[in-house]
Amino acid sequence: MAQNYVPGEVIVKFKNQTSKTTMSSFNKRLSSKAKVRMKGAWTSMKMHHYKAAAGQSVDEMIAEMANDPSVEYVEPNYIVSKTEQVGVRGELLTELEFSSLASSTIDGSFSQTSAPIQADEAWDNLSDTSVRPIIAVIDTGVDYTHTAFTRWCAMWENTLEKNGSAGVDDDGNGYVDDIHGYDFYNNDGAPYDDDGHGTHVAGIALGATQDILASPEVAPSGGDCADGYESRVRIMAVKFLGADGNGTTSDAIKGIYYAINNGASVLNNSWGGGSYSRSLHDAIAYAYNRSIPVVAAAGNAASNNDVYPMFPANYDAPNVISVASTQSNDQISYFSNYGSSTVHMAAPGSAIYSTYPGNFYTYMSGTSMAAPFVSGVAAMILREQPSMNSFQLKEVITDASNNISSLSNYTISGKRLNANGAVLTSQGVSVASSQPSYSVNYSAFDRGPASAETSAGGCGMVSKLGKGGSNGKGFGSMVLLGLLLLPLVILFVLRQDTYRRQYERFEVQSNMKVKVGNKELVGAMESLSLGGAGIDVDELINSGSVVTMCIQKPDGSGEVEVKGKVVWSDGGKKYGIQFTEHKRRMLNSIRQLISQLVMG
Repeated sequence: MAQNYVPGEVIVKFKNQTSKTTMSSFNKRLSSKAKVRMKGAWTSMKMHHYKAAAGQSVDEMIAEMANDPSVEYVEPNYIVSKTEQVGVRGELLTELEFSSLASSTIDGSFSQTSAPIQADEAWDNLSDTSVRPIIAVIDTGVDYTHTAFTRWCAMWENTLEKNGSAGVDDDGNGYVDDIHGYDFYNNDGAPYDDDGHGTHVAGIALGATQDILASPEVAPSGGDCADGYESRVRIMAVKFLGADGNGTTSDAIKGIYYAINNGASVLNNSWGGGSYSRSLHDAIAYAYNRSIPVVAAAGNAASNNDVYPMFPANYDAPNVISVASTQSNDQISYFSNYGSSTVHMAAPGSAIYSTYPGNFYTYMSGTSMAAPFVSGVAAMILREQPSMNSFQLKEVITDASNNISSLSNYTISGKRLNANGAVLTSQGVSVASSQPSYSVNYSAFDRGPASAETSAGGCGMVSKLGKGGSNGKGFGSMVLLGLLLLPLVILFVLRQDTYRRQYERFEVQSNMKVKVGNKELVGAMESLSLGGAGIDVDELINSGSVVTMCIQKPDGSGEVEVKGKVVWSDGGKKYGIQFTEHKRRMLNSIRQLISQLVMG
């Protein structure tokens, strides 16, 4: 159940005092001893990306490199994924077909959602300025030939590369032919979208700032947009996810580093994973120190990010804006992750209309769609106040958003995005001359390489909740899960009527690992019947721990993952598991199943 990482690859950060000479000696020493080669480096962050020879494991690389006095940390090169759109993608439509079906605001201009975020009012109130902030869409790439982008010259352009020679790094930034951005997945200057996700995200980010179906009054000629008729913002395509929606931490860092160093004003990150990465945390801090907001999708697992983190959304850097998804009626989307302590706000993410590769349009749902609305509004704020720092910008966006009572338990602010409120507020505030200092605290998330691979929980794991609870003092050797566990298991095991007749007793064979501090206890899940389930343990567990179990289905068709919180009974003599993380869609099915249940 642990998150995957790239075999034989690690990311190393050196200590601040490490010189280039020391790093060179380190590289030579490793090359001769461990047969590794350096794949990349981010010198200003003192990070290096290494690949070992075939046969050497990540654990072996970490064990060897971590002992070097010049090394601050070593970690695997984790695999991350786009926050997948939810449900079936809408039918692909041409612009003519799409415009006839798309929702409209009251003044007739196109809007990608019917949620009342007041985007068109914000457009009317924007100042007349030539400032065009750059939104870096760090994703699966962008179809930069799509007419929604080309008619407004909305794509960021590296003019030196555009007007230079093919195959030459004309601007000397280390990347060849990076005219509209860069493809770190394929290592070339053509970050074209071969998935669809990034193009849809880019269209939302642009569409939050203007009507993407409208045409400029003066059409572009000679490849240049007429002054005053360009898009209000520009889109930089930074591809690090492949056609399967997956990418690596190292490529994500390269993308972030590239975007910042090439002038990006806002970083949109509609992707993530459950494993904490110190190197990615450092990259987010790098963005903060350059006053660049990082907008991140909260995730689509209907899960509590306070308990089961999602990164980069869960990084505690002050420039991170974690975004949940709402429906057009302002109720949280059924799929959306949430977190009263970790998710900052919400934005529309259900059935959002936007661009798709091949000059098509379609709708998708997900927190991936919610995040770029916030990125677009952040860019409009920077049109009004180009020198506003990321800390103040985050405050402006959240403070100016609408209070939604139904979101009070799902986000920190309890608010849903309001574009017009954010623009008007930004026009009336005094821009702060500085922002608070921020230092990365690895210990707040990091539990070492082994646990980092299972930071999202994982089958058979128990982890301590961030918020405390009362401590128990002694209990019996048998842990009683009770009848509360039974409905969730039965929902899967007895999904078909035939199961009721085939299995009179439900045999469970599974292990549970209990971690308390540095101690690890292992118990065997022995059986499951009407009386519940039990494991034998010998030491105390603190109240407030989170338990995750994997239970094998009797027919061998797969596993059921169950998560819950350890709670103490009166007197602390026993404890049980309170399962609070059921997905809401399953509850009605569970109730119906229980009412019809007949035990053999």
